[in-house]
Amino acid sequence: MFRKELKFLIRIPLVFLLAVQLSPVGPAVARSGDPSPAGPAARPVEAGEGEELEVPGDERDRFRLRVSSIDEFDQVVELDLREGPRPAWPYRWTREEKFRYFNIGLAGATALYGLLFWDYGTSSFRFGSEGWFGADTDYGGADKTGHAWTTYLLCNVFNALYRYWGYEPDEAALRGTLSGLGMVTVVEIGDGFSREHGFSWEDQLANMLGAGLAYLRLRVPEVARTVDFRMEWIPSPSLRHGHRSDFVTDYSGYKFLLAFKPGGLWAESPPALRYLEFHLGYFAHGFLSSDPEYFDEKTREVYVAVGLNVTHLLETTLGTSAGRVFDFIQVPYTYLPVGKSWDTPYE
Repeated sequence: MFRKELKFLIRIPLVFLLAVQLSPVGPAVARSGDPSPAGPAARPVEAGEGEELEVPGDERDRFRLRVSSIDEFDQVVELDLREGPRPAWPYRWTREEKFRYFNIGLAGATALYGLLFWDYGTSSFRFGSEGWFGADTDYGGADKTGHAWTTYLLCNVFNALYRYWGYEPDEAALRGTLSGLGMVTVVEIGDGFSREHGFSWEDQLANMLGAGLAYLRLRVPEVARTVDFRMEWIPSPSLRHGHRSDFVTDYSGYKFLLAFKPGGLWAESPPALRYLEFHLGYFAHGFLSSDPEYFDEKTREVYVAVGLNVTHLLETTLGTSAGRVFDFIQVPYTYLPVGKSWDTPYE
């Protein structure tokens, strides 16, 4: 049920912005010997390497600091502990509390959305086999590659959020992957209680593959530099001609691909090589009910191509990576197909 994950994914930026608002507003921090940001009335608190500071009394839940190391100048961290207004409750949350409540809320919101707008709860739990990439499947496997990509993207979004909250890269990668996989798993479990769908092991395995690739890229820099998993979308003929309106289920317009970037293999690779990439992709066209007018037959294609590394082009010409969004989105018409498997169904 790729359309469900993608519809919910559209709402993720709103969730992300809400989560960012829960970032803590900490007390002023200064180095020993520097003027305190709060003035001379500030009371310094010192800690040795690896020690945890807990402020006694009423201030206990306002300020907490773990000093993991002392810098090369052996300077001591000071906290301003003067009396002041207590921050609102969300801003007192530690990153562990934010992680816990965020994921509980995300799972609850997903389930509630399914109960209100999908058909969760209309059946006892059951399994439903959808097949993989066969010609007799509903979407020719485009929904399975969509599942993998959606989970992959979610894992990366949550990783970025947890890095923002202060988690170390390895821990943020693990937690982000678990959150992304957990979210789509909630959707699959909800489908198990759906009269229309049922729990699909094919969908869940595709989700796990996407999460696994995301975690691998987040943990291994060499993989991140050389491999991207992307989605390309060009509106299908039926959508462009007004015969369908839902772009989320416009499977005949989607392509999913792995992009291999040889320029990332070496630190000092030839500059020209960094603009080059190779694609291995898949798409399935002609499977939708509105497709027969535009496609002579159902088409499932694996293709290879030589493409342009758009992110590197932006970095070298405009000085920006555009948030590395093009590591996840393939820009149409920036690659040349190689081989006989290329399909050009658009009129």
